[in-house]
Amino acid sequence: MSAQAVTLDFASFVGEDLGGYDVFDPYLNTDGFNLSTEQNFARWTNGSVYGSNSTGTNAIFCRYRYDSISLTKLGGGAFDFLNIDVANLFTQQNSPFGQVGVPSSTISTIVFTGTLLGGGTTTRTYTTTHDNLFHQVNLNLYGVTSVTWFQSGNSFHQFNNLFVQPYSGVPEPASIGALVVGGIALMRRRRRA
Repeated sequence: MSAQAVTLDFASFVGEDLGGYDVFDPYLNTDGFNLSTEQNFARWTNGSVYGSNSTGTNAIFCRYRYDSISLTKLGGGAFDFLNIDVANLFTQQNSPFGQVGVPSSTISTIVFTGTLLGGGTTTRTYTTTHDNLFHQVNLNLYGVTSVTWFQSGNSFHQFNNLFVQPYSGVPEPASIGALVVGGIALMRRRRRA
């Protein structure tokens, strides 16, 4: 990967065109990064297909419910994952765009879990909306070696425009807090001595 920030989008991806519904492998390599899922990725290109309310753009999602997506840097190493565009793609009965006879909720919370370079994890959450539009989710995950997010059975989340950059050296807020507390403790110890 170059030493530049990149936006991972999927405009050039093509698959088995079935009236706008395309299926991809469970591994996608793009711009120095790897996206993986347990089953397959898919996308709706435009319009309303198979009861969905597509966003009309060439973004992708997990083909199956209860699936997760992982983002890693090709060849390993740390990176910063700053934001992602998310849309609640496959809306169902409880939604204003509801699908008759499908009993499930469309509001769900996506949890993004980052594995930190120095060990441990950090999380960010995003609650989806009913409007079938893309919303930019600011993650600000710094110094991560992977990020995984989970698709619940309540809705399918289409995603696009993952903004990533080489690791900037900016620590996570929790790490900053630990450094501050440690520094205060050290200063107190020195005053007592």
